[in-house]
Amino acid sequence: MGVYKVNNLRYNTLYYRINTNNVEILSFFSNRQSPDNLRI
Repeated sequence: MGVYKVNNLRYNTLYYRINTNNVEILSFFSNRQSPDNLRI
């Protein structure tokens, strides 16, 4: 079980994890911010 990343357009990134029968959204991150602000 890992963390997956999806780029939504070029401005946002969605991080998610798949559990048994669920998709858990971990973070919805704006790529215009500093990567240091990313907390998963």
